[in-house]
Parts: sequence; structure tokens; C-alpha cells
Amino acid sequence: MHSPSFALLFVALYAVTTALSAQTVYRCGNTYSQTPCPAASAVPVDDARTSAQKAQADEVIRREQNTAKTMEADRLVQERKNLALRHPIRVDAKHPSKPSEPVITTLTPKRHKARHTKPKDFVAEVPGTGPLPTHLKSVKPGKDLP
Repeated sequence: MHSPSFALLFVALYAVTTALSAQTVYRCGNTYSQTPCPAASAVPVDDARTSAQKAQADEVIRREQNTAKTMEADRLVQERKNLALRHPIRVDAKHPSKPSEPVITTLTPKRHKARHTKPKDFVAEVPGTGPLPTHLKSVKPGKDLP
């Protein structure tokens, strides 16, 4: 079934990963490195779990992944149902089993009018040379004031 080269490759990979886990890791402040720095502290990286503990942890991970996939599938089904309720599909009167184009509703935001108008440009004038305000009564010449 398996070729000898596959077995040789598996043994080589196992040896490399075992050698990698035996390396010392140093903590330098908030970073980790394989080379020590001044005031570095060695960090134990060995997996102290037994094979039974690791198998149990792997089973918990598999179970949680399956639960997550099931929850995602349920959520997608519920989202499709909610979308269908919000956007019903028109049914042809001639062919009730054949839906026609879906009803698409476009909501446009209400446009608000500007509250403030742009102020008029300022023009400096000499007093008495500009037009009279419209709210004052004008006096006809030749008439006396009361």
C-alpha cells in the first residue's frame, strides 16, 4: 500500500520535529528567540502531556470544530430565511410554481436642506451712500414732517 520512500520520509520528518522541540527558547522582554540576549530567561517548551491527554485534547478540538460547523450551517440557513421574508419573490399568475423576478426595494436616504445659507460678501460703504433700508418709510420731497 505505502511505498518505502513514504516511510523513509515519515521517519525523517519525525526526526526533524523531535530535534526542533529539543531546542532551547529564550524570553527577552516581550519577545522569544532561539538565541539568548542579555538578561534572557530560558522558557520550558516541552509538552508534558501524556499520549492519552493529547488524544483527549485532540478529541475535544474535533468535537468543537464539528459544533462550530453545525452552528455556522444553521446560521446561514436562518439568514437565508430572514432574507426571503424581507424580500419576497413574486409568483407569476400563469405559472404559480415558477417565481418571477424578485422584488427589489431600494431605500434612499432623506436629503436634508441646508440650515444655514452662505453669508453675503462684506462690502464696506461710507455712511449715507448706500441704499435706504426697505423697512423705513420714505418721505416725499416738499412735504413737511409731522
